[in-house]
Amino acid sequence: MSTVEQRCATRYRGDWWVLPAVSGMDRPLHPLLAWWIVTLALSSLARYEPEAWAGMVDVDQAGSPAVAIEHLLDTALDAVPQMLVNAIAA
Repeated sequence: MSTVEQRCATRYRGDWWVLPAVSGMDRPLHPLLAWWIVTLALSSLARYEPEAWAGMVDVDQAGSPAVAIEHLLDTALDAVPQMLVNAIAA
């Protein structure tokens, strides 16, 4: 792998991905950090804005993002533990 690929691509779940760098960072955001941000945001929403959260996960409400949220959290259950194992083993 070339130096450019090493700087721009991040290994994630068996594939190489190009992830964004947050301002002030010289390297892309690590996928584990991205998952942490997403799960923290959702858990904060559920805890501090329960009415808004209930509306978002109501599958009977038209236009609800409930299916997308369920898919996201199912993916997190699969992806995050493996990334933690890889981070600890590295």
